[in-house]
Amino acid sequence: MSWKTLFMLVLTNNKWIRLMLRRVELLEDIKWFQLLSPLNGRYVPWTGSAMRPGALQMILNDIAVNRRTKIVELGGGLSTIYICRLLSQMRSDGVSRKIVCIEHDDEWVKILTAILKANEIPDDLFEIMHCPLISSANTTGSSWYAENEFMKAVTDIELLLIDGPPAYRKEIEMAREPALPYFYSKLSENASVYLDDIDRSGERKVAYKWCKKFNISISVYRLRGSFAVFRKSVGLFNV
Repeated sequence: MSWKTLFMLVLTNNKWIRLMLRRVELLEDIKWFQLLSPLNGRYVPWTGSAMRPGALQMILNDIAVNRRTKIVELGGGLSTIYICRLLSQMRSDGVSRKIVCIEHDDEWVKILTAILKANEIPDDLFEIMHCPLISSANTTGSSWYAENEFMKAVTDIELLLIDGPPAYRKEIEMAREPALPYFYSKLSENASVYLDDIDRSGERKVAYKWCKKFNISISVYRLRGSFAVFRKSVGLFNV
């Protein structure tokens, strides 16, 4: 693990460092949000729980530059909408692409699907899949998605975005820990894995455990969008 990653995972637990970083985050968000303007369309709900624009912009870069075709997302929202808009713009090359979003809240599945249809996203570009949360022996006090046929059979995932299950409270802060162990064998050789909310202590603990378990290197982007990314291949373009 690099010293930069260690700094972000450990030293940013200091409350004074976090306060200092937050002063810069707003300016960073404004800068990255401007770069998303070509994908702006109908109004979408940008709430406090939405992915920050810097993280979203790097994911969209990854999809566009590395020509991703099979995308899986845990926890849907604003990111789903922007990814679908990009996939819609990329259809002209004739390549089949799709994002499958695994979401625990059935009502949110309906709302998100309605938003995508209102944005005139073609049905073949996305699937929002309801997977309720069940008790998990792999997470302390947390739950994991009920396994379905898609989760069992999916392979060669080129981009995995982890923004669920909910992990915003102390008692469920490790809820996303099973994500990489579950999907690791299902990733393609050149896959990217994004973990959102790395500014929270739970996600930092999860990232640290993944580094040790899989002997991998994770890059942490605290100011750009509060996320971490792991890439299986060093041959990918730097986005």
